[in-house]
Amino acid sequence: MGGFQYKDIFATKGIEYLVILAFLALLVLYIRLLNKQAKGAKQKESDEGKLMSLVGFFTVIADYYYHWGHTWIKIEKIDGEELAWVGINDFAKKLLGKVDEFKMPMPGTELVQGETGWKVKISDKEIEIISPVNGIVQEINEALVKSPKELTCGSFSHNWLLKVKATKFESSVNNLLSGNMATTWMYEEIKQLQEEIPEDLWANFTAEKIQTQGFARLVNENNWDSFARKFLNPSK
Repeated sequence: MGGFQYKDIFATKGIEYLVILAFLALLVLYIRLLNKQAKGAKQKESDEGKLMSLVGFFTVIADYYYHWGHTWIKIEKIDGEELAWVGINDFAKKLLGKVDEFKMPMPGTELVQGETGWKVKISDKEIEIISPVNGIVQEINEALVKSPKELTCGSFSHNWLLKVKATKFESSVNNLLSGNMATTWMYEEIKQLQEEIPEDLWANFTAEKIQTQGFARLVNENNWDSFARKFLNPSK
């Protein structure tokens, strides 16, 4: 007669229970991971959608040359010499909103690319705007200087600020962006702008508010100049 063999069924079942619990724990973690990825994908899709709508909000003109300080030049040849029409781009206009005063250089002033060309005053604060070109100031847009708030109205052709007789023209143009390169750069600048603005502020933005107050003052009314300088003059 064989001897009686005792089996601890509770120990056996205990191992099974542990296996089941471990499986359930892994399943919960997996579901949470899937939900997190889904939320992340949805957030990324939302951010990209917002970014693409912003890209369409800013104008980049094909035959203009753009400087990283958000100024532009348009070249016109007169008697074999390059005359540069100079202004601030659409991004800068919407960043600043309506301007109270332009502090412009006098005709005959020499401008150096990458250095301060003129200043913009809003309330009691000023911000330096970078010259996009080397050259001698020939003319300033007196109508715009007298009515600076008109900068956000009308076409680009009416929003020039200076006419400059370009010197070192080739080297100036080599440091500027145009065409697809300008569009790509603008995309990156808009992406940075989106990242700088808190999520809860976006719902309060309207085209009218942006035109009058600008992104900088809507984001930080007291220190708008510091915010704007990140884009217009980041070296300061």
